[in-house]
Amino acid sequence: MDFDFIDFATKAKELGLTESSLRAKILSRLDDFPCFVYVNDVLAYGSQDRFLPPWSEESFPHVSWVDLGSRWNDPRGLIPRSGLPEKLPRYHVMGWVGLWPEEVAELLTRGKMPLNGLEAWIAAHDASARYPLKFYAPPEEQWVDVHGHENGGFMKEVPMEVSRDELCFRSDVSKPALLHPRKERSYLGIIAAMRALLMDKEGGNFLNPTKVIGALEERYSSFDGVSKRNLETVFSAIEKTFGGSSGREGTGRRN
Repeated sequence: MDFDFIDFATKAKELGLTESSLRAKILSRLDDFPCFVYVNDVLAYGSQDRFLPPWSEESFPHVSWVDLGSRWNDPRGLIPRSGLPEKLPRYHVMGWVGLWPEEVAELLTRGKMPLNGLEAWIAAHDASARYPLKFYAPPEEQWVDVHGHENGGFMKEVPMEVSRDELCFRSDVSKPALLHPRKERSYLGIIAAMRALLMDKEGGNFLNPTKVIGALEERYSSFDGVSKRNLETVFSAIEKTFGGSSGREGTGRRN
């Protein structure tokens, strides 16, 4: 199964709801609407009980991480201390991560929340397991211009945040199935036989393939795929595959 990620407005439109109605529906049924946000190379701590497996694109196509190993507690106090310090795995994470229902409710209600301390999860492509994470994102320094200040301004710490507008949903992406070569040849064989019948005296007695295409387009243009261009492409494929056996000359079978 392949997935894409769509924003809040697109999800509301997909369900035929207003954005406010979708927000209310999510808040009343948090477990039914898994929500995701995108993080860009952020440090995160994992769980000692459920650490992340080695990353592979096949299993985790929408998120990646670098395993930084484990360390004892945290000097900034992110990791709670209960008696002995904990040794937790650390990662640099980039990509789509899921939010727990409590975090989704807070984000929808408040509009913004700090990235530091955000609790999230990573799921395998087949959603077979969820691996919990807690992000550590120290504030960034940002220059503030101040007129009349002796230095022209000052540096200000700005916490990294996640906004409601960044909330996204996973959506199935349907990809057309490719025909197996043998099945494609079988379909072409059926079409070739039908064309041969139309060009036979006991069928439609059309003089040539162009007449067959014209009649099909005139009578059956409402059918999917029945257009002059498509029919010409299919008939051309028939000639390449079966040659003369697809017309008046041939009624034999080719394997």
